[in-house]
Amino acid sequence: MGNRHIGYLNAPPIGRPDAITSGNGMPLFKAMTAEWNQGVILKMLSDYCADQPLSICSSEHLASIGPETWALFGQACEHLSIQPTFVVFARGVEAFYMSSYNQAVKRLGESAQYANYVMMAREKYRPLKHVRSLIEIFGADAVKLICYEEACGAIDIAFWESLDLSHEPFDRRVIAMKVNRSLVSCELEFVRMLNRATGAKYSTQLSDHLIYARPDITDIKPYDPTILPLLREWHQSDVDWANAVFFKGRTALKVAADPVSNQIPPSEALTREIQADVMAWLVERLADSGINANPVSSQLAECIHRISKDEEALLAKFFDAPYYLKTYPDIAVAKVDPLLHYRHRGILEQRRPRSDISGFLEALLLTRERKFRE
Repeated sequence: MGNRHIGYLNAPPIGRPDAITSGNGMPLFKAMTAEWNQGVILKMLSDYCADQPLSICSSEHLASIGPETWALFGQACEHLSIQPTFVVFARGVEAFYMSSYNQAVKRLGESAQYANYVMMAREKYRPLKHVRSLIEIFGADAVKLICYEEACGAIDIAFWESLDLSHEPFDRRVIAMKVNRSLVSCELEFVRMLNRATGAKYSTQLSDHLIYARPDITDIKPYDPTILPLLREWHQSDVDWANAVFFKGRTALKVAADPVSNQIPPSEALTREIQADVMAWLVERLADSGINANPVSSQLAECIHRISKDEEALLAKFFDAPYYLKTYPDIAVAKVDPLLHYRHRGILEQRRPRSDISGFLEALLLTRERKFRE
């Protein structure tokens, strides 16, 4: 944005127009969360500003910085005669937890159900506490709070207006593109299955595959009647404070969003299509293409091992003993129980439990997920 006299150093590379990025602030975030080095921060701030009258450093990760570190940051800005302004997009409480949960499943290997996640994540709703800290350190005039739900669809305009600048010089076609979305219910189930088996190893890859394949699908939000009273108990006072300070008492931020009537869950046909896509993706990345005696990949062997651990009955339901004995004659010669051998040794030896490894993995994953929901 140099031709607009606005600095935007460390802009992430964009390999495709709908690429998912987190802004240009990650280098600053890493420097601020490492052992504080005033020289490094001063150099970085000088580079970000780049002799422009206005420079932007943006990242959702910056919202997790603590007040002590922001105080040090303020000293660095004062040393360089930089006047910082903080533009904070805050979501309503319920919407924030839903988005945070989705992000945890997509990026961090989360496998818990939504209600369990919320119960364990009470301290995750920090944007308003973060805003309070910034006001205490930099003053009220340095902080601009935008309600995301009100600005959604035109967040760029809301951003420029918060700084008393016009959006007119900028091409809005990029901001109008949909580059990210939450996973819909069936996608969440499939990614959680994989997360239970492999942790966070493949969560980002599979989630991005699903998002890019169907960027426009939506879903009804997860709901649990026990959650909303807790959210009000935990966060209503902060929401009331923000509405009084930034929105003149108007209820802009809400604990619970108004219900959306035009969202419906994916159809059975679309769910089956997504399921087939997920399994094709799994087998392509985790299993070798051959059948017969070709070994499965080590990643798939480990995945199946984790799923089937202590679940012999579940494993037996999909295990093909005649195929196993025919494919691995050493097992027949040894006269050992083929299922027991597979369960205790064959999995980690990367042997195949049956010829159609994709069908085996699909059945094992889906059956285990049903057990978790019962």
